[in-house]
Amino acid sequence: AAQKPHCARARGPMDGAEPQAKRPREAMRVVLGTSSKWRRSLFAKHFPECSADFMAPDIDEKAVRRERPEDMTVAIACAKADALVPRLAGRDVLLVCMDQVVACGGEMREKPADEAQARAYLASYSRGEGARCVNGMAVHNTASGRRVTGVDVSTVFYRPFPESVIDGMVKRGEIMNSAGAFIIEDLEAYQERLQGTSGA
Repeated sequence: AAQKPHCARARGPMDGAEPQAKRPREAMRVVLGTSSKWRRSLFAKHFPECSADFMAPDIDEKAVRRERPEDMTVAIACAKADALVPRLAGRDVLLVCMDQVVACGGEMREKPADEAQARAYLASYSRGEGARCVNGMAVHNTASGRRVTGVDVSTVFYRPFPESVIDGMVKRGEIMNSAGAFIIEDLEAYQERLQGTSGA
């Protein structure tokens, strides 16, 4: 998985070096390349020490296709970064872009096309089919031009849940903007096991 963005101050002198006055290094500002409210809240939760801006990449994700979900999510994350880097000209920041798909039933599931597809996805999880959440990330340093990428994968399995749960999730509408048509917190009460971390 990709490493966390560095927001801490510089370390002190190395052992054995001459004592020097400590000069704190100013942390680079983070720009999260996403329009997802869920990703914004997740970032704020896990990186409260980081100052962050948010920018929507506004790319056609359907134009970026790969056979493997690991390759496709990284490719889409990089495409988002490519779209945003020119808009960050003159700013020294760490640009963080992500993408997620859910692999289940032999297919790659992105955001559901409509309510019927969302219900079909949720019904498959209720039948015990594992939802393999594949997350690609690209972190781009605009000061150096350096870019690193990574992939994090978790698989979650659920016990059967009632149709009323699906009705409620569809009515709220948030799952229509989520890969695989689910948000893990919504089904937490029915989770049977998780292979990996909930952050993925």
